[in-house]
Amino acid sequence: MTSSKPVLSNEREVFMDILRGFAIFGILIANLTAGGLGWGPNSEVESQFLLPHLDKQLDFVYTIFIEGKFYSIFSLLFGWGISLQIKRGETSGNQSIGIVKRRLMFMLLLGAVHMLIWPGDIVLFYAILGFFLLPFRRFSNKTLVITGMVLILSPIILYAAKIVWPWVNIPADILRSAGQYTDQYFFGPINEDDADAWVHSTSWWDFFLYNISGFFYRFGYLFFVSRIPKVLGMFLLGYVLGRSDFLKIFIRIKRSFIGL
Repeated sequence: MTSSKPVLSNEREVFMDILRGFAIFGILIANLTAGGLGWGPNSEVESQFLLPHLDKQLDFVYTIFIEGKFYSIFSLLFGWGISLQIKRGETSGNQSIGIVKRRLMFMLLLGAVHMLIWPGDIVLFYAILGFFLLPFRRFSNKTLVITGMVLILSPIILYAAKIVWPWVNIPADILRSAGQYTDQYFFGPINEDDADAWVHSTSWWDFFLYNISGFFYRFGYLFFVSRIPKVLGMFLLGYVLGRSDFLKIFIRIKRSFIGL
């Protein structure tokens, strides 16, 4: 059994760490709106300082510049990181795929627990797609780039297909129905108008049970907005960047220009 050791400081890709921190900060900003779940327009936290007359304009800025942008960067870095782990293992003679699979399994378990606290979790989602990424490592960089671009652009066709053929959205509908059934199984019918107040007044145990249905709602949403192919596509592009030593080549070219 091969051992998995922490990466030494001189082996770390500082540029990747900076980008990863930037992406995580962006994801935090993107989740602030969802973090206010349960605080409606009549809530005691509403005040004159929240600039309600700018809500539509700020929502537009949020949608264009924040939502969907930072998770794309993080997805790219995720695929990049997996490729570096595999290369590092091959260089040291370890069975790197086994190490990566164990780490993905740990991510999956961590994400499952985290989803009981926060239904917007991405760790579980990334771990699942990470397993789908591994078989692609056998293909050439050209094939991965083409496949990645097709997956990233596929939502354009999928959105049109959902308008023409509603049955394309059946997976999302099934998951949403499963979430509603789970809620009713644990708590009986819940009035949507009273759901926010219920979340803030219930016990932690009931809150965890309530978030079990969040798993179905979450993945139903991911199917509905076609985020699954987009994220997997970014994984593939990131994997190519890592496998082709893009960063080292970029730094070498940069130093050459500086030396001119």
